[in-house]
Amino acid sequence: MDEGWDALNVRNARLIAAGLPMEPVPPEAMKARGSAGLTAPE
Repeated sequence: MDEGWDALNVRNARLIAAGLPMEPVPPEAMKARGSAGLTAPE
């Protein structure tokens, strides 16, 4: 995982622990890369 995403995850974990809302997730976070975006055949 990229260090930038690690920092974002840690920041969000701290916000959640403090009872504060997380910042919106950037659109590129919703785009799956590699096999994570594949679905099983029907």
